[in-house]
Amino acid sequence: MRYAGIDIGSRTIELVVLKDREIIESRQADTGFDPMVQAQTLFDGLQYDRIRATGYGRQLFELSFEAPTVTEINAYAVGARYLFLK
Repeated sequence: MRYAGIDIGSRTIELVVLKDREIIESRQADTGFDPMVQAQTLFDGLQYDRIRATGYGRQLFELSFEAPTVTEINAYAVGARYLFLK
């Protein structure tokens, strides 16, 4: 199973794909004036099974890509738990 996460910020968009708890792909782009076009560009040629979005543009991503979202605070909490409570 490949899990993708995308953070759509006001300045940049970051995308990461995990498989077996390891990062297998990461990409970044400027947000620009149309963040959904930039996000789509990041997905070119990328394979994933599930995706979750966070960041400033997460609601727009949720509508455009029909993907669930999470607040940045919750994303940080999950990441911290993963990194420090193994």
